[in-house]
Amino acid sequence: MSSLNNVNGSNNKIYFLGIDIGTQSMKCTVLSFQNNQLHNNSNNLDNNQNLTIEYSNQIHYDSEFPNYKTNGGVHIKEEKQDNNEKSITSVTSPIFLWLEAFEKLMKEIPLHLRKQLNYISGSAQQHGSIYTSKFNDFYDNNNCDNDYNNYLTIWERINERNLQKEEKNNFTNLFKESDFITTDCPIWMDSSTTLQCNYLEKFIGNSKELIKITGSSAFERFTASQIMKMLQNIKKKQVERICLISSFFSSLFIGKYSSIEFGDGSGMNLLDIHSLEWSDRCLDAIVNYCNDYCDNTLQKDCLQESNNFVNKKLTREKLIEMIDGSVISSMKCIGTISNIMNEFFEINLNCKVLPFTGDNLSSSNFMLRKENDLCCSLGTSHTLFGLLSENKLNQMSLKEEGHNGGLVRSEFCNKYCNGNWNIFDNYLTIKNIFPIILKDKQNIEFKINEPMIGFYFKYPEITPNTKNKFGYFRYLKDLNNNKYNLILNDKFEEYLKYSTSENIEKLKILEIQTLIYFQFLILKTHGKINGLTLNSESRLIVTGGASLNLTLSQILANVFQVPVYYSKDSQNSTTLGAIARCLYDYLLLSENKDKSYFELVAPLLSPFELLASPMLEEEGKKEEMQKMEELFEELEQDLLSKHLL
Repeated sequence: MSSLNNVNGSNNKIYFLGIDIGTQSMKCTVLSFQNNQLHNNSNNLDNNQNLTIEYSNQIHYDSEFPNYKTNGGVHIKEEKQDNNEKSITSVTSPIFLWLEAFEKLMKEIPLHLRKQLNYISGSAQQHGSIYTSKFNDFYDNNNCDNDYNNYLTIWERINERNLQKEEKNNFTNLFKESDFITTDCPIWMDSSTTLQCNYLEKFIGNSKELIKITGSSAFERFTASQIMKMLQNIKKKQVERICLISSFFSSLFIGKYSSIEFGDGSGMNLLDIHSLEWSDRCLDAIVNYCNDYCDNTLQKDCLQESNNFVNKKLTREKLIEMIDGSVISSMKCIGTISNIMNEFFEINLNCKVLPFTGDNLSSSNFMLRKENDLCCSLGTSHTLFGLLSENKLNQMSLKEEGHNGGLVRSEFCNKYCNGNWNIFDNYLTIKNIFPIILKDKQNIEFKINEPMIGFYFKYPEITPNTKNKFGYFRYLKDLNNNKYNLILNDKFEEYLKYSTSENIEKLKILEIQTLIYFQFLILKTHGKINGLTLNSESRLIVTGGASLNLTLSQILANVFQVPVYYSKDSQNSTTLGAIARCLYDYLLLSENKDKSYFELVAPLLSPFELLASPMLEEEGKKEEMQKMEELFEELEQDLLSKHLL
């Protein structure tokens, strides 16, 4: 570590920058810390003289850069399945969109703050990958375009271009398309790699064996299957480095490649979560798949020869070189600002950089303050995450359960409430809607007298694993046989069309209440399965776009049976989490003690405010909810085993 004097800012302050590369936007926060008051007991960012948010900003991709023609920050490609239903096959984002947004974000930070920055870190959407190329314009100029052994790295190339003054004032234009294997990067929403996922699990043995190693089954959005898909169609020698989005932007600041941070690396289906090293077996699965594919021998029975590595075009050693052999902690400084970042953005050359990590992991650095806390992100996706092992923050392990959330909420708000969220919230509070008398186009009545159970998958889901299938699945109780039966979507739409207006209105209310209740119940049941348990001391802290919705918070409190809290700064939890990691590094340096994150940083952060407490005190309500949870788990298994094969 550098000496304390090297990180002291002007006016006895130090300045931190946190950045988040999101799916739909990029944001930043600049925070200052008055370093001569380390022991102030106040922990409110507004009232605490130690901590001050100096600046924050957000760049929305679609509106700021319409030339990339993204929708929600992504490109979606679809193709027909055998049954003529549309299936999402790939979801990508343009690397140059991110670079342009990054340049705009940095330039809009006031110059006096940029010049005073002492620490930088950040986060990025998880699982997405960036592939840099050895092939570049310098080879063309020197007639050695096939020499992959004697090349400049992408960071050396942009330095050369800068020295040649090819692009005097435009940072993004230092990069060329030839610097990347592909300029459209696969991201977490992608669902195009089912074949590769199946191969990975079969090579390892089965899904359970893969879970033992990496903590997860093989999922389409995870990076390993994306690497398999990418490498099967390109010259392996051409790949310079495979980066996560987080490690690429870490590298951007220090002007050389940064290793992958192990928290974000755990979402790749490649990392042995016990040893925190790349799994040889998972690496070999990628190698074998790519070599089989290149030999045109990718047959159903090829796994019988899975250990016969003959005439390999890709080796484990080459693959390790592509992803870098080591993983690093998010708490360790990886270097200082590069000369180019200093030249273009006038950041202090002594400014320290800590690794970027995944967005939910970074949020947890800000939101989780003690061992029993859980955090629920109510954003584009719903995500539940918590602390599985405490120790110090850099030894902390997180488990998260993702579920499509905000996208589905928005769709049904538009469908039933004309986009009016006040009507949507009001629907959630209405009681006594039964009975509901439905009619189909043949005028046959169907009476509902009990809650509906629903599963709403706008996109293929990993929790539960829908095996690349998606759709809306509703179970209604048939009073004739007293059983819940799956109602097909066409039949449900008939009920919405042919029932009386009064009953149609009731059905809309039922649908919205079902949607929210069971979105949250999926998080609870699968979180419990994966070790995210609650006790009498637990708190559920909400973050994300819908975190201030009191109606949703009350339903969360009822479902999880714990109080729900909110931080006024939670909308910036990813960037503040990045800053919290930097602050921990600084405080360890300044106090020269090996203290835990909870001792040093958590007391300084803004306090939580209570949003909702459980309201199930009436006799029989808790028992009723327990029975509903058991029924939900039973019907989920029915859906997965019979209808989503």
